[in-house]
Amino acid sequence: MIGKSNHPKRGYRYPTYRYPAILFFVVLVLMAVGSPGFGQGPEITPEEARNHIGENRTVCGKVANSYYGDEFADRPTFLNLDEPWPHNIFTIVIMGRDRNKFAFAPESHYRNKRICVSGLITKRCVSESATRHRDLPHVYVDDPSRIEERL
Repeated sequence: MIGKSNHPKRGYRYPTYRYPAILFFVVLVLMAVGSPGFGQGPEITPEEARNHIGENRTVCGKVANSYYGDEFADRPTFLNLDEPWPHNIFTIVIMGRDRNKFAFAPESHYRNKRICVSGLITKRCVSESATRHRDLPHVYVDDPSRIEERL
């Protein structure tokens, strides 16, 4: 038949009882996926982080000291949790290219605060002296939403 289509008639509306349930489900999934701690497991301490290299976890501790390395080419910011440098046990690293995403200077804003960071725990080699090196667990942060202040 010419002029006929398989589309519903003009003005036909699908039952509305499905939309709130679908919308609720979509919002719930988006909130879970968008939250920094999603899929990270229980929170761990900076001391425990060394046992979770290669895992996405949430690490919580107090910022013992911080440093903005503007003399380095990539201008990193280091936030050392629980123990200050040179005895640091876990470090949050914010690269210079990501500093402009923060509305404040991270090294001064987070100093002496209890925070949690979510992300992939990796190791980096830190030179303590010309002859001694050690591997430290750290998390690179490229977005402020991955750091949460705690009381």
